[in-house]
Amino acid sequence: MDIVKGTTYVNDDEYAFNLAEVNLVAPNKEGGTGWHRFQIIALYRESHLCEYREDLGKSVDFKADQFRIMGGVVDGKKVYQEHTVNELREMADDMRWNKQAIDVKELFKVG
Repeated sequence: MDIVKGTTYVNDDEYAFNLAEVNLVAPNKEGGTGWHRFQIIALYRESHLCEYREDLGKSVDFKADQFRIMGGVVDGKKVYQEHTVNELREMADDMRWNKQAIDVKELFKVG
């Protein structure tokens, strides 16, 4: 397993491997720490997996569940990145703010 390199920037037209929005502990502006929602974008640059993280704010401000959107796949040693950073961010915006209510009970309804 290779080390994931950090990066301080991503370009909207750059191809990405995946985008995740997850809750992680981070420092609060008021002091101390708390749960924050992070957008994490993974992409390959020069055959190295890189990761960009952006703090979106306190996790209590987000109603949507944590999620991951795949933007590419690995086939053996070959990596295929099919979506750009911008495309994945647009999908994430839709999932985050336009979340359609899914009643889990309805998924398992019998009869």
